[in-house]
Amino acid sequence: MQDVLSTLSATVNDLEQPMSKMSLADKQQESEDGATKLSLKHADGTETNVYVQLDSMSGHYLPFTPPPPPQPMSDMLAEAEEASAAAEELAEQEPQTRIYKAMVTIEETVDADGQCRVVAHSPQVVEDEAQPRSFLERLALRQLRWEDARQMQDRAMHTMSVRRIRKLKMKKQKYKKLRRRTRNERRKLDRL
Repeated sequence: MQDVLSTLSATVNDLEQPMSKMSLADKQQESEDGATKLSLKHADGTETNVYVQLDSMSGHYLPFTPPPPPQPMSDMLAEAEEASAAAEELAEQEPQTRIYKAMVTIEETVDADGQCRVVAHSPQVVEDEAQPRSFLERLALRQLRWEDARQMQDRAMHTMSVRRIRKLKMKKQKYKKLRRRTRNERRKLDRL
């Protein structure tokens, strides 16, 4: 903590030092709003007047004091202890059984001289999801999957090319024209 305080105070001193060394007695003219006028001569021979407010630039900085470390709330701590104790009791009462399926890939290579080499690759563990047993559980899972798919479908962009839209429109128009043309013939066939 002392290192941080010394670093920050050294930084503040470095910032304040150039402001305290400014000697503007021969070049300054105080204006009524507290700004100091500086006349600067550039390398190309032009002169510029710059107005600087020194009061606003030199502030009163306080040394850094870190905030106190956070303290855990006693209620939350007690609830966490109760929850962990309840979880331990459940773990002691019911043995947990997990079934894993692993797929092992075995690669067999035969060289030109007839030697056979077998290499087994590391298995990939696939955790088998427990299938719901009751109808209501299956129905609830199906509903959740449908809602997720619906949300993904709403987020997806559906675009069609202008060519395809015009093609479908012409197809629809031609079909309507055919139906109008053959309307009387279809009526006659229905009567027979």
